[in-house]
Amino acid sequence: MLGTKVTIVKGRPLRLEPVDEEIGRRFAQILPKRGIGVKIGAAVKAIRKEKAGLKAVWDTPQGEQGVEGQMVLMATGRKPYTEGLAYQT
Repeated sequence: MLGTKVTIVKGRPLRLEPVDEEIGRRFAQILPKRGIGVKIGAAVKAIRKEKAGLKAVWDTPQGEQGVEGQMVLMATGRKPYTEGLAYQT
């Protein structure tokens, strides 16, 4: 909504764990309506420097595909940080 094009590239289905599955499904439907591209079943294999910025590249059955942009944010998982709390995981 602020003029930035966003594309989410994800190897597994888009889920909002531990949120209700129905809410996650609706969220996945809203993203494209808001102009956010979603590529499911694609794992980024490389981030290359291009003339116009960066390019995230992944393989598909049809061959290599990618998306170009100024920045790439890579998140590989979540784990709660509980160090110093009286809570043990």
